[in-house]
Amino acid sequence: MYEKNFDSPHNEELKNLVEQYESMIQNNQQFFFDEGAYEQLLTYYEDRFDYDKAMDLAERAIDQYPFSSTFLVRKAQLLFDAKVSYEALDILDKAEVFDPMDTGIYLLRCDIYLWLSEHQKAADSIFNALDKAEKDELPDLYLELADVYEDGEKYDQVITYLAKALELNPKHEEALNRLWFSVAMTERYEESIDFHKKLIDEEPYSYLAWYNLAHAYSGLGLYEKAVESFEFVYAINEACDYAYCDCADIQSKLGHYQKAVDLYLEALNYTKPTRELYFNIADNYQKLYQFPKARYYFRKAANINPKFDLIFHKIGECYKAEGKWENAIPPYERAFQLNPNKIDYQIALGEVYFQTGQYESAAQIYEQMMNVEPNDEATYFKLAKSYFETGDQDYALFLMDEAEEKFHHNTNILYHKAAFLYLMSRRSECIDILHNALARDYESHTLFLDLAPGAFQDAIVRDVIESYQ
Repeated sequence: MYEKNFDSPHNEELKNLVEQYESMIQNNQQFFFDEGAYEQLLTYYEDRFDYDKAMDLAERAIDQYPFSSTFLVRKAQLLFDAKVSYEALDILDKAEVFDPMDTGIYLLRCDIYLWLSEHQKAADSIFNALDKAEKDELPDLYLELADVYEDGEKYDQVITYLAKALELNPKHEEALNRLWFSVAMTERYEESIDFHKKLIDEEPYSYLAWYNLAHAYSGLGLYEKAVESFEFVYAINEACDYAYCDCADIQSKLGHYQKAVDLYLEALNYTKPTRELYFNIADNYQKLYQFPKARYYFRKAANINPKFDLIFHKIGECYKAEGKWENAIPPYERAFQLNPNKIDYQIALGEVYFQTGQYESAAQIYEQMMNVEPNDEATYFKLAKSYFETGDQDYALFLMDEAEEKFHHNTNILYHKAAFLYLMSRRSECIDILHNALARDYESHTLFLDLAPGAFQDAIVRDVIESYQ
């Protein structure tokens, strides 16, 4: 006999009932319980996932009350829980004979057919129940039909039956909670706006109706109206954390980054912090150029999920934006360690190594990038500059020669070669190449001056450049 927990005085009666039943079973005594007692005992064992005792009890209840559909349905549920589906269906057929008006029979039969992926039979079971159900039972039956069609990814029908449920019960929270997803899947936003406006006319304090209306406006790109609707949501239900977050997403999309931050922070008053929530706060602070605050919340996100590589990349980006290249190295390296194949992380790490004078490390990163994408012109330039700074100037020129063979019409290659040659004090060769580059694309000559900033002070070089002006 397993441990029983009866935490409050009102469970004393159930405790006595369980002990009486188990004592009779243990002593092999005959017993007789009323239907209510059997139902209490069944619920007790089901709640404790004691399938064997629950099934034995259901059999005893059926023996004592052979014409009760209630216990047949309970047995069918136990069989279905054990995935003995076809036997469960047979039991439900018997239950229907005794009580064809019991909608629980049709709901369970529908669930079983759904499990068996027999969607039409599942739907037929509910259609059969609709003819027999009381009006107050219809919303749950419509909801079950929505389940059937959602499982079959027929979202138009899902909307139809969720709407029917809401027409009968405008406060039906599950129907409201599920409706916006199907609207998004079908993009029936205009219909959703009309439907929810009518619903709000009936139930103006339905925060879920306002929430769905906000999403419908957002789906049409009517973001200001969406924001207004979200404001009604948390005016009605102050603790609706996801409304603050969804409204913040839209404010961020509109470029209202401070408003987005304020809404995300408000959501923290009503929900447990998540990686996504901290990340979104940080991301908007970053867009506001408030980099210390951004880093603070990125680190909070990292504490929740230290394997989320993008967080560390973002921290590095904040340091980069402040010109703090040395500080950017550890977070960039961490992002790269977590996801070494992401090109953005490779580019960032190569750049930070180059900016901090770690040219050999930069070259290693760019070599790795070249192995993955050998035809990327920008990587050729970065790799060549890195080798040039390490002192391997000949290899830098070799890379530019190789690039010229691959990318015939790229004058940036010529400007790089000219700059390298000038810095190597090979001015005559530099000028020959510079003539060629200037003749092709004068406007890009600033690249040459960026790479060799002292060259414009050289009268001969300056005359060459000005001759093409």
